[in-house]
Amino acid sequence: MLSHTQLNDIGNSRIPVNIIIRMEELNFIPNLASGPLDVYRNSASFNWKQLKLALEGDIELLRLKYKIWKTLEEDPLFAHHVVTPPVEELKRITQLQLKKINEYKFLTNAIRESL
Repeated sequence: MLSHTQLNDIGNSRIPVNIIIRMEELNFIPNLASGPLDVYRNSASFNWKQLKLALEGDIELLRLKYKIWKTLEEDPLFAHHVVTPPVEELKRITQLQLKKINEYKFLTNAIRESL
């Protein structure tokens, strides 16, 4: 468990961690895809998920980002087009996307009040 007073060594620098967090709580972050960089990732002296949290600063905001990303990624309305549609069609699609985002209700009242 990390504490708010603890400093983590990451590479040659020391990054303060402002949140008490267990590594199990970072399981919502998907693992990186396997590839040619695995050799270097496996030899790293730090946990990249802890680094991501340290850079983002707020675990709840990070959870929200991943929730939004995953939801929009799975929705065909947000899929990339092979050929760019005409401008009028893009406007129509954008309007549908905005409506859909509002329907998902990603922003809770607590988030709205904090803005």
